[in-house]
Amino acid sequence: MKRTLLTRIGIGLLVLFFFFGIFLLFSGEEEDPVRDPEETDVEIPDEENDVSEREREEVLREGQEEEWEEDEERDERETEEEVDREREEVRRDNGITYQRKDEETHVYEGEGSGEFGIRTPGESGFLLYAKGNSTEEHFIITGKQLLPTYYGGGDVTHLFVNTFKEYEGVLLDREGRTNTLEITAEGPWRVEIRPLSLAESLEASQEVFGEKDEVLSVEENVNTLTVAGNVGEEVPGYFEISAYNGRKEVLVETEVAYEDTVDLPEETSLLQILAQGRWEIEGK
Repeated sequence: MKRTLLTRIGIGLLVLFFFFGIFLLFSGEEEDPVRDPEETDVEIPDEENDVSEREREEVLREGQEEEWEEDEERDERETEEEVDREREEVRRDNGITYQRKDEETHVYEGEGSGEFGIRTPGESGFLLYAKGNSTEEHFIITGKQLLPTYYGGGDVTHLFVNTFKEYEGVLLDREGRTNTLEITAEGPWRVEIRPLSLAESLEASQEVFGEKDEVLSVEENVNTLTVAGNVGEEVPGYFEISAYNGRKEVLVETEVAYEDTVDLPEETSLLQILAQGRWEIEGK
């Protein structure tokens, strides 16, 4: 009887442990939820959106650069207009008249000494025609490069004319830095700022004559010059010929009678003749 009871208790415990084990087994398994691909932590690049964003940035950057360029151009125009107004006031105060002869030729006339700003054809240089000193006093024309007043400073670019005689001639500013002229004079004078294209041409087998300072434009077929200067003058004066091909090279410099043949440097485009008497040049 006692054995039967124990047997039943043992069987009951086994059954209990069996069901408890099954319970533990199923309670430990968790269902792995199915994740929505749209909710994944991995960011899927949107190429179309990236391209659009880059395009927007480029458009904004280009627009900003254009705005900066417009601001700079506007500032430059305003500065030029301000400088022109200042120059006009200075010319008016000094009794200097200005007129535009054509698109690139600017004419200034006055009497006595004065300093004034000039208009030039461009940055490649210009011709300066000057006439004055009929009273044969000291006549000086000095070129300067003056900066706007808020920058200050400036420097002398050329001593164009320095004479005690009546003067008429054409001179060269090859660098084109001059924006102001200072004139020392006792009588009336005239100055014309001309483009380089108005220089007298010199071709092969062509002779050019003169009795004053002159600038010649040299054609490509000219390689040598036959030069005569101060010939037949009772009192020979200063005679100089300089060639320009990106830099200045003095070919002739004398104060006596001169006759000779001179080779031109390669790619010579302009000649400056400084003379106080008759001269002749033939291109070859």
